[in-house]
Amino acid sequence: MGASPILPFGSGRPGTLLEHSRNTPVRESKVTVKIPRPLYRRIQQVVEESGFNSPTDFIVYVLRDLMGEAEANAADTDSGPEFTQDELDDVKRKLKNLGYL
Repeated sequence: MGASPILPFGSGRPGTLLEHSRNTPVRESKVTVKIPRPLYRRIQQVVEESGFNSPTDFIVYVLRDLMGEAEANAADTDSGPEFTQDELDDVKRKLKNLGYL
C-alpha cells in the first residue's frame, strides 16, 4: 500500500498539517519573511481587535486568501474570452456609432 502524497502550501486543503503515510500529521516547514516594522505594528493592532491568535496567523490567512484569488483569476484568464463574438461586435458597432472607431 503506497503512502499518501504530501501536499504543498496552496494545495487547496485547509490547515497547517499535511497528510503523510498512515495519516500521521507532519508540520509544514516555515520561513522568515521580513516586513516593515510600522506595518507589523498595524497588523498587531488588527490582531488585538480580531479572533486571530497572532500576527503570523493573520498574515498567513491574508496571504492564503490572496493566493486563492490570484489562482482563480489566472484560471479565469486561461479559460478563454470573457465575451461572445456577438457581444464584441455589438460593442464595436456602438463605438463606431459614437465616432471612436
